[in-house]
Amino acid sequence: MLPETQRQGTFAFNLARYHCERGNYTQAMPLLLEMDFDDVLHNLTAKAMLAKMYWETAEINALENLLTSFSVYLRRKRQVSDQLRTGYQNFIRFVRRLQALPPGKKSARAALREEIEQTALVAEKDWLLRML
Repeated sequence: MLPETQRQGTFAFNLARYHCERGNYTQAMPLLLEMDFDDVLHNLTAKAMLAKMYWETAEINALENLLTSFSVYLRRKRQVSDQLRTGYQNFIRFVRRLQALPPGKKSARAALREEIEQTALVAEKDWLLRML
């Protein structure tokens, strides 16, 4: 029932989401290129999916570039509600903090876990907690 102009992009987005959740990142990433980036909510979700895929495949440079462009996108897009903006800004902040954790520092991981759990608005909170 979607307009013809949105069908292919929406299908590609949902198929990418499916592959991402199953861990098939090499199949998911190209599908995001077919997506219609006019939809702000789809765009936010796609950026978060990409960040998760880059993290899980240890593409640190790509992840860092994406997080930077994601922050800029959130600042510039006026259509994003304050609640969504805050949730995704917190997601970006916590991914960066996760990257900076020193290996083997259980106390630092526990502190970050507690901070994530106590922050009300965090996009992809469950995923962040799993990565800890």
